[in-house]
Amino acid sequence: MNPQLPSPQAGEPRSRRNVAIGSAMQAVVRLVVVVSGAFAVALQVRTLTVADYGVFVTILSIITLLSAFTDVGLTNTAVQRIARDPLRQRVVAGGLLIARTTLGFLLALIGAVVALSLFRTSADRLSAALMIASIPLATMTALQAISIARLRLMQQNLLLATQGLFWLVIVIVLSATGADLVMFAAGFLLSAVLQGSLVWAILGRKGNVDFRLGVREVPSLMRQAIPLGLGGIGTTAYYRLSGVILFATAGPVAAASYAAAFKVVDMLQAIPASLLAPLIPLLSRALESNDARRVDRLWDLASRLALSVSMMVSVGVAVTAPQIVTLLFGSAYADSVDLLQVVVLGFIPICLGWVATGALTAAGRVKGYAVVTLSVATGSVAAGLILMPRFGAAAAAAISFVTEMLVATGLLWVLWRETQLRIRTSVWARAALAASLMGTAVWFVKPPFADWILLLVQIGVGIVVASAALFLLRVITIHDIRAVFSKSDIMENRV
Repeated sequence: MNPQLPSPQAGEPRSRRNVAIGSAMQAVVRLVVVVSGAFAVALQVRTLTVADYGVFVTILSIITLLSAFTDVGLTNTAVQRIARDPLRQRVVAGGLLIARTTLGFLLALIGAVVALSLFRTSADRLSAALMIASIPLATMTALQAISIARLRLMQQNLLLATQGLFWLVIVIVLSATGADLVMFAAGFLLSAVLQGSLVWAILGRKGNVDFRLGVREVPSLMRQAIPLGLGGIGTTAYYRLSGVILFATAGPVAAASYAAAFKVVDMLQAIPASLLAPLIPLLSRALESNDARRVDRLWDLASRLALSVSMMVSVGVAVTAPQIVTLLFGSAYADSVDLLQVVVLGFIPICLGWVATGALTAAGRVKGYAVVTLSVATGSVAAGLILMPRFGAAAAAAISFVTEMLVATGLLWVLWRETQLRIRTSVWARAALAASLMGTAVWFVKPPFADWILLLVQIGVGIVVASAALFLLRVITIHDIRAVFSKSDIMENRV
């Protein structure tokens, strides 16, 4: 055995001992990240003007879109390779970092040109330059592929927690000093520097990354990743370009109203991610071993979790949207309530699309994914260019929902065609019934309390009713919960 490469069993006993604690902590950390992110947004929108916040989120949309080009499916491909062959971890990680960093510098230059043409004031352009400079630094986070593939949940927990913490502390300081847009942009860059440094300190050790052999891995990584990456670019394009088009055609205030609604959905994605992310490497291993029965069981668990959680969250947020917008963004963003009630319905297909993409990636069937997402993205951008100049943020919200529905439908069809995996009709029906019961219960909870107390009461009622409905209708079972929060069941083929 090559002494430079880690043994596939290295760290396995430690992982088994800590896996239950790590899984439970990951759920808690994800919740903390959501709460800290919400608090940071609440402070930021109350410090910046609506127009300045519109500029900030538009720059952020540009960065997210460009970041999709820096990844082009490389990180997911690396996770798949490391999960299937831990002996090649160092080589794959080295190739991943080389490819993403190179692309990061190239895309940062393109982003600077885009910012110069889109923004008019010197403050807006300087803010864009500072934030876009974070793109090459952010590529360092790709090393988290090691933690994901090897199910090192404690490392993931630390990185997740600090990512939100860095930005929250910076926002608190900036808000306390009444900072302007440029200072928030500088804070964004500082957050990226801190996060990238931490990832390198934890995962960039010599034993984890081999740049010399990694150079040879880059062409192979790119060939496998590009179809997946094209689909990822399409996915990012249709929801990030909407914000950019809206800014260019309707102005920063409309962009801010739409971004406020979409920010809620963005934060919510941490919930299914914490439940489903560990299942994808396990699905890769099951497919590699041609264990059809285990593949079916893992897919059934992942799809039921995605469907039930997304339906509950989507319906719950739609019902409580007035309180959520008031608490997070204030009265200046009242127009975002209706937008949120439309956009959050797309959370269901977002989650289903996410789990379908993971299954297609694990199976190595990504060409159909690219075709679906790029085709829908093209239509979505065209619809935005036609409708947003006339209907503004309302058109952006409607296009977002329709786009997510089309993408999820297409991906689930491709998955069924390629692998015969599908979500059973009975699961759809029972999950929808459970969500309807929960939504009805929350709707009738309207005590004469302050908004934040009312929201807490509604959340409590929603959790109780949702849990009872899901268990009574057998959408989710006790065994499912045990499997998710104690991955040893899955690792030892009990699922």
